[in-house]
Amino acid sequence: MTFSPFEVPAFALFILAALGHGMLHRRSVGLALTACAGVACLGVVGTAWHQLGRPPFKTLRESLVLFCACGALLQLLLRRRHALPLVDAGLSAGLAGAMAWVIGHPEVPLLHLPPTLQSPWFVPHVVVYFLAYAALSMAAVAAVAVLLLGTAGAAYVPVMHRSLVAGYILLSAGLVVGAIWASQAWGSYWAWDAKENWALISWFTYTLYFHVRRLPGRTVRTDAWLALTGFAVVMFTYLGMRLLPVADASVHNCQ
Repeated sequence: MTFSPFEVPAFALFILAALGHGMLHRRSVGLALTACAGVACLGVVGTAWHQLGRPPFKTLRESLVLFCACGALLQLLLRRRHALPLVDAGLSAGLAGAMAWVIGHPEVPLLHLPPTLQSPWFVPHVVVYFLAYAALSMAAVAAVAVLLLGTAGAAYVPVMHRSLVAGYILLSAGLVVGAIWASQAWGSYWAWDAKENWALISWFTYTLYFHVRRLPGRTVRTDAWLALTGFAVVMFTYLGMRLLPVADASVHNCQ
């Protein structure tokens, strides 16, 4: 069983970052704490990588730590300009919740990856996808703010759109890298694996967002609902697909 002394500090730092952004309205403090939390998450990844001798991105627990690290990084990159407490505090709180799940679910990890995952494409594919998930999570939090605040939420619209653009580009890159990997592993760019199909559905959902933006009569509330719909599909692809009957046959099954 892997153990890292950075897990609890990462959780605590995300909690403090959420408080700094939300209740204390100390954005500089919140971002500094977010940066420290991201470093702690990288410490968890590095510790596990050293203990296992492989990239620790296979199981759900391992991937959630990577998600938290990517979330902290994207928050620092995309949220440098303006103080928007609902986005900053909401995302930090969500990352704290993910780390709480990690701490509460120790596991006996796989010592060796399956042959198909012993590929140089494994790490870039997973990292690009989780950077996409982090950007789309930020967009979803901003979308909730837009819907809750109405006209007062206008400041959140650019953050939502900017995060969706970043997430869509990364999602597209993840699909391309995955297709190249699949071609090398199985001789075909697309195997119609269950998770591949849901990843494509996720991409089409966000593609719809960019098309709808060009339609006359479209509103920011429409944009926000599409952002949340896309996020729901992404989360099903990541977490819910494993509950389907076909999940056991998927090479992407985390468990």
